[in-house]
Formats: sequence, C-alpha cells, structure tokens
Amino acid sequence: MPQQSFFTFDLSAKMQEASQLPLSGGRATHAIVSFPNLKLFVIYMPAQSLWSEHSTPGLIAVQVLKGHVAMSAGEQRFDLTAGQGTALDSNVKHDVHALEESWFLLTVARRTTD
Repeated sequence: MPQQSFFTFDLSAKMQEASQLPLSGGRATHAIVSFPNLKLFVIYMPAQSLWSEHSTPGLIAVQVLKGHVAMSAGEQRFDLTAGQGTALDSNVKHDVHALEESWFLLTVARRTTD
C-alpha cells in the first residue's frame, strides 16, 4: 500500500472483498489501512475454522463485525458476537475460533515507549 495521510473505507465492501480472497491458515486477511505504527485488517473466517495459537508484537484490538468468534488467551476466554470486541497487549498468545461464518476488524498498533 502506498503511504497516505488518511484512509476512508466502507467496511461492508471490505467484508465482501475479504470473503472472496483465498483462505490461508483457515482465514482470509484483507489489509485496509497501513501506517507505520497502525494497521487495520478485515479478517474473514468460515464457520468452525481455527486460527491456532499465535502472538503479535503489537497491541491488538478485535471487533467482530458479523458472526461469532471465541478467543482464548491463557486461561481467559472471550466469546464475541457482532458489535463486541476485546484488546490484548503485545506478545499475548491467543487463538481465534469462528463458531459461525465471521468477519472481524483487527487493529494492530506498534508499542511505543512513553
């Protein structure tokens, strides 16, 4: 993506585009915003697919746009439906299980020092 100062987007259109992408690891990832310290992706996961345990060096926020996902991070479980979300600190191991066909907005922010 070329560097820009701003982005506008239609989440409904991005969800449709994401569902048409080839699956990799049980999901389709559609990058919609890319700044050096901030990235936004629409993730599409078919029903019963699993994004196995992983971690991200950045801070993340997950907002379910449509569907139902369960996330596990250590002993904590997050049961999220459309309109719900959660945020995790950097390097927290977690997984994502789509309990039904689902789309979510994944925001990744680079940790900065204060």
